Amino acid sequence: MYQDVDKADSIITRLGDLLRYSLASEQKPWVAFEQEMQAMNSYLEIAKLRFGDRIKITIDVQPEANSIKIPTMLLQPLLENAIKYGVEPSDEEGEIGITAKLVDDNLHIMMSNPSLSDISQQPSFGIGLKNTKERLALLFGSLASLSIEQTPRNLMVLRLILPISEPFLRPKVTP
Repeated sequence: MYQDVDKADSIITRLGDLLRYSLASEQKPWVAFEQEMQAMNSYLEIAKLRFGDRIKITIDVQPEANSIKIPTMLLQPLLENAIKYGVEPSDEEGEIGITAKLVDDNLHIMMSNPSLSDISQQPSFGIGLKNTKERLALLFGSLASLSIEQTPRNLMVLRLILPISEPFLRPKVTP
């Protein structure tokens, strides 16, 4: 903060945006994909301020995907993993890619990041993914899926598939 006041100010502003979004999620558990991405852009802007030229971000969202309702704060732990394991440990540039498109009755979201090491061997790896999988199972049963794979091009690719049919746009209520 003492070295770069403008940078610190920008980070604090983005953190405030994320905190407001997170607090609002208690009253609004489902949001349009576009709203979730706006909040995640604040998260990504913080990453850009932290890592500078070491991080590149590409986002490709099919316009029809923007209005699809998804659980609030679903993408944050996934982006956090991508940055923590794909950019932070290296001194080289890393690219985080996010794509979203509709395929049949599903929203397909894909995130990619560099694979810098065998992250499955690290003790903290998987907590965010495990929690996200459990959350998806509670909300969608077996109709949603989350998978991650390492490609031959040394990328980690996360695939998230969510149903978009009407019954799954509302949280399940148990008596």
